[in-house]
Amino acid sequence: MPCNRQIAVLSDDECIAEDGNIVDLLKQLPDDKSGKQQVVLNRLVCQDAFRRLLGIGASRYARLKRAAVTGAPVPLDGRCLKKPLLTKNKASVTKRSMITSFLTELYHTLSEPMPEASQSLRQSSADAGAESVPRNMRFRRNRGRRPRAAGLWHRGKDQTELRLLPPGSFNDYLSLLRARYPEEKLSLKLFTKVWSHSFGTRLAIREASNHAQCATCTRAKMLIKKLSNDQVARDHQVAMFQKHLATQYSDRTVYWASRAMSRLPLTPTGNRTISIVADSIDHNKFRWPRSKVFLSKEFGSYIRPTMDLTCLICHGHFLLLGMSQSWVRKDSSFCTDLLLHALHSLMEQGTDLRSCEVLLQTDNCCREWKNNCLIRMGALLTASHKVARFESRHLMTGHSHEDIDQFFSQVGNMLESSTELHSPSAFVRALETWLAKPSVRPHEPIKSVRKIDTVRAWKTFLHGACLENHLRGITGPGAPHTFALDRRGTLPGDVAAAVVCPAFWLPYQWEPHPDDVILRTDTSGTYWYLAKTILCNDMLTV
Repeated sequence: MPCNRQIAVLSDDECIAEDGNIVDLLKQLPDDKSGKQQVVLNRLVCQDAFRRLLGIGASRYARLKRAAVTGAPVPLDGRCLKKPLLTKNKASVTKRSMITSFLTELYHTLSEPMPEASQSLRQSSADAGAESVPRNMRFRRNRGRRPRAAGLWHRGKDQTELRLLPPGSFNDYLSLLRARYPEEKLSLKLFTKVWSHSFGTRLAIREASNHAQCATCTRAKMLIKKLSNDQVARDHQVAMFQKHLATQYSDRTVYWASRAMSRLPLTPTGNRTISIVADSIDHNKFRWPRSKVFLSKEFGSYIRPTMDLTCLICHGHFLLLGMSQSWVRKDSSFCTDLLLHALHSLMEQGTDLRSCEVLLQTDNCCREWKNNCLIRMGALLTASHKVARFESRHLMTGHSHEDIDQFFSQVGNMLESSTELHSPSAFVRALETWLAKPSVRPHEPIKSVRKIDTVRAWKTFLHGACLENHLRGITGPGAPHTFALDRRGTLPGDVAAAVVCPAFWLPYQWEPHPDDVILRTDTSGTYWYLAKTILCNDMLTV
C-alpha cells in the first residue's frame, strides 16, 4: 500500500500504478452506515485518516474519488510529469549543467562531513573558561558559508548530509570553475543560484577560524585576487591552485584506503594493516580551572594554565587520548613514547605485529612527528622484526585530517557543555564519561584517556645509540611527505636489486643483508640504507 510517496523519484508508470492502487481502495465501501467512509487494512477510517495514511491532499483525493465512483480512467498526477526549465535559453542550460557538475565534484572530492555542519554551533565568550552561549547556525554570505537564499529556501529541511568546504569565498570557487571553462562567461549570481537550489542542504563553505591554513592555498588565493588585471598570470595561478587541490585529494584517497584496510580483520594475503592517525588539539580549550566564576570582572586578568591533548586513532582497534600539562615537553620523545604505548596496547589485545604494516598518518610538523627520532624508531622496529614494515605519512600543512579533526570538534563541543572542571583529573573523568557513549567513534571498541606526567628520553637514546645516519632535508619546501621503511628481503626483486646509496655505511664496508632496512621517499628515486644488521656479533645498529 503506498504511503508517503516520493514524487521526485517516481516515474510516470510507477505513479499511475500507485494511483490505481488508491482508486481500488476507494472502491471498497464499508458495509455499515457509520461516518467512516473508507477501508484500510480491513479497518474503517475517516476521510482525513485515509488521506494522512496515504499521503495525498484533499484535491487529489477528490479527483481519485470521482474516478472511483464514475469508473473513469485514473487521472495523472501533474507532480510526476517532467517540467521544462524555466528558461528557454540553451546557453543558460549549458552553464547550469557545468556548475552542477563542478559542485558535485567538490562535494565528493574536497568537502568533509564535519560535525558542526549539522549541529547548532556554540559561541564562546572572550574567556575560554566562561559558560558558552548557544546560538543557531547562521549561513552568511560575507562569512563564507552558503548563499543567503539557501537558508530561506531550505529552512527546516534535513541537513545531515551537509558537508563543508575549506574556508574561502564564493569568488574563490567560481574562479576555479572559470579556469576550467575559460570560454564561458559564468556570473556569480548564476553560480550562487544553482548552489542554493541544488546544493543548499548538501554543501557549504567552512567558517573562517583561527586554525592555521595551508600556506600554498593562502598564497594562491592572494595572488589570484591581486592579479585581477593580468588574465594570463591569473589563469596560471588558478591552474597551480587546482593542481595543489588535486594533490591534496590524492593524499586523502590514500588515507581512506589505508583506513579501510585497517578496519578489516584479515586481508587475502594474510597480512594486516594498522593505520594510525595522530594530532593535537588547541591547548586553549583546556585551560583550567574551568568555572562560571571566571565570568566575573575580578578574574579578568587571571592567567590560567593550559593542558595539551594528543589523540591517536588506530582505526578499527582503539582510540588513545594523552593529556599532559604545559610543563611536559611536546617533542619527538613525547610522540615516540605515545606511539610505542599504542603498539604495546595492540600487542596486549592479541595482535601479532610481526605480520602487520604500521602506517602512521600525521601533520607536517617537524617538532613532533616528522623528525629523525620517529624515523629511527621505525627503522629499529622494522629491522628487529617487531613489525613487518613501517611507513610515516605526513599531510600538507593546514589541510584537514578529516577523522581526527571531526573528533576534535566533538571534543570541543563536549567541553563547552561542561562548565565546572576544576582540575586536570576532572578533565580526564569528563572525557572518560563521554567516550563511554556508544555513539562516540563506534569503529574503535576500546577508548582510553591517559594523563602523562613524564616521558622517556627517546631522542637522546636513539641519537646516542645510533651510528651517523642523520637525515637531512626532511623538512622545508620540497621535502618528502612519505617515508617508507622496508627490509631488503621483503622488497620486490627490481627494488632490492637497485643501487642503494651507501652514504651511511660506506666507511664500514659492510655487505648487504636481507634484514637491512631501506628508506624510500616520495620525492627522490634514491634508496638509503637506514638500518644495518651486523652478523659478526649478533648486533643491530641503526
